[in-house]
Amino acid sequence: MKNSIFTGALIALAFGSCGESEPTGALPKTSEDSFSYAVGVNIGQNLKIKGLDKISISGFVKGLRDGMALDSGFALTEDQMARIQPDYVAAVQAEKMKGIQAETKTKLEEISKKKGVTALPSNAYYEVVEAGSGNAPNSYDTIVCRFLMKDASGKVLIDNMSSEQPFRGELAGLRLAPLEEAFQKTLNKGKFNLYISNELHPRLVDPQGDFKNRYGISVFEVTLLDVIPGVAPKP
Repeated sequence: MKNSIFTGALIALAFGSCGESEPTGALPKTSEDSFSYAVGVNIGQNLKIKGLDKISISGFVKGLRDGMALDSGFALTEDQMARIQPDYVAAVQAEKMKGIQAETKTKLEEISKKKGVTALPSNAYYEVVEAGSGNAPNSYDTIVCRFLMKDASGKVLIDNMSSEQPFRGELAGLRLAPLEEAFQKTLNKGKFNLYISNELHPRLVDPQGDFKNRYGISVFEVTLLDVIPGVAPKP
């Protein structure tokens, strides 16, 4: 089936030797056990990325066994199976999306009410952590900064704070309106937090990554280390 969310060969390799008497959740003991466990984790992670957090184990195992034992005569036709998988995933994702969007809206409303937080034109929220001095960068200036990028739960997605070198680049080259707007409000040596809706700015997330992140929040914690003047564009 072209539309299968799994690769048939992968599943066959993962479960080709599973036996009815083998206890569920047994720790890997042999190299075959370890391989099968690793592939099982991969399948589980792929389900999770798509927003699926449960599956009928009995239905899955029956389908697996039928697929390995039969060439035809399945409980569902090929057309039904090809249609059911994307339709089911889309329905689950649509329901989850509503919940995540509601959580994101509530979270952003709470953030907007915090002292020192202001809304940006791009509908992100900017929070001054430490005021700087000197000039704020223009779009054509080069910025040097340290930053953390987190999700709404506080999980660190990108850590430049501990990198060998700080980030350095032309402000306009960021190509992300909330960040450009935030930097232009920040004086040199200043620190700020930035809260962005991923749904409004999808460049922040991998479209093939975790489903929840597509509708969640990205949080940036930034320290502006230096502003290197650039050349203003000609009128």
